[in-house]
Amino acid sequence: MSTRTPHGNTPEARAHVMTAAHKRWLLREIRQRLADQPGRIAVSERTNAHRVDTLALTYADLWAIGYRIERVEALAPRHLIAVLEHWKAKGLARSTVAVRWSYLATWCRVIGKDGIQPALAEFWPPTDGETPQRPPSNTLAHLPQSAYQQLLHLLSKRSDPTAYWLARCVRELHLTREEAILFSPATASALEEDRVIVWSGKNRGQRVVPLHTPDQVSLVKQAAQWVADSGRGRLGWKNLPLAQGLRRYSNAIAYAVTNLTNPTSAPQEAAC
Repeated sequence: MSTRTPHGNTPEARAHVMTAAHKRWLLREIRQRLADQPGRIAVSERTNAHRVDTLALTYADLWAIGYRIERVEALAPRHLIAVLEHWKAKGLARSTVAVRWSYLATWCRVIGKDGIQPALAEFWPPTDGETPQRPPSNTLAHLPQSAYQQLLHLLSKRSDPTAYWLARCVRELHLTREEAILFSPATASALEEDRVIVWSGKNRGQRVVPLHTPDQVSLVKQAAQWVADSGRGRLGWKNLPLAQGLRRYSNAIAYAVTNLTNPTSAPQEAAC
């Protein structure tokens, strides 16, 4: 439901800054509804706060461009398209908007409006240098499936199976090495039923990774359980800087690939 002012019937005439009281109510409403959603997967307090703030900002932006939505359920496709165009006009990066769009997809399901959200690419196609998925930047992409399974078997037998989980996320979720190492499937990432948000470090920011198959969804859940059981906050090695983690992962993969082609060239167990 949108409230119109007496100054006209256009969005510009109805533009209004959301009151502080309404914003406080909105934050409480969003937080409570996300907490009450059936089958929700727990995320960190930081991630949840970011999601709540981002959704509240979306409603505030709608007020600012003339759509004074009083009830959270009043979202309609025209509102989503309008706020998307508003973000584009403000000069937000597409990667930033993709994260907001992912939050909105979850929110639409929570408020009973699943399916009203158009695909982001329909109104904002990726540029030539931007693709929905980034290919992994190592030799895993080129391994035949049989060799990949043998490699996983070798990595799973190590006393520290970190490289096993990283390799699976790189190959099967199409993450970069950086994204895999920083991936926090149950805490730092906003995990949904059909997508995850991954982090590439301070300069590269976030991106949304769709989960197309049940196997991919299952992998995320298994990785989340392993991270929880290991007492660490991310998939990579605990307290190891990203640059050192990248070297350690690359060395582990190179060592395992060497063992595939020449099993007698090195002992079967090595630190990774």
